[in-house]
Amino acid sequence: MQELVEQLKNLSTEKKSFVIAIDGMAASGKTTLANALSKELDANVIHIDDFFLPISKRTSQIGGNIDFKRIKKEILESVSSDIVYHPFDCTTQTLKDSISLSCKKILIIEGTYSLFPSLGRYYDFSIFKKIEIEEQNQRLYKRDFSKYLQFINLWLPLEQSYFLEYEVEKGCDMIISR
Repeated sequence: MQELVEQLKNLSTEKKSFVIAIDGMAASGKTTLANALSKELDANVIHIDDFFLPISKRTSQIGGNIDFKRIKKEILESVSSDIVYHPFDCTTQTLKDSISLSCKKILIIEGTYSLFPSLGRYYDFSIFKKIEIEEQNQRLYKRDFSKYLQFINLWLPLEQSYFLEYEVEKGCDMIISR
């Protein structure tokens, strides 16, 4: 971890802003890594999950459940200034009250679909998190049993299609296996 922190500090020194993407498999530790890096690097963290589309606007296309236009407009095109955005609430299918983040030099975008092709040009460094399937299943089961079958039958196959279609792992600067 300390080696990664030093690498990111060195890479970010010559830039006004530095954006890191952490993509990868469900339950692989993307959020945990983002939070740890945030503390070490004094960075803001944005979760892709805050940019889900309402069910009525989702499509069956790869990444069709994410509002990429809103991520670009509210976050990625504002990295050199304060950020104000409205996280999506999956329970109510509405946008929550706004969140304001003071501008920091480093911004971390974490979550599956972070490296969707339309977002790639905004990143200075990318990380792909992997996990063994058996451990992934155990973590998902423990995380939320009520949604476990939905993950297994719907979300994981969609995620796998995304990884394969866009060769996400191959385009990353670093791969971290659990």
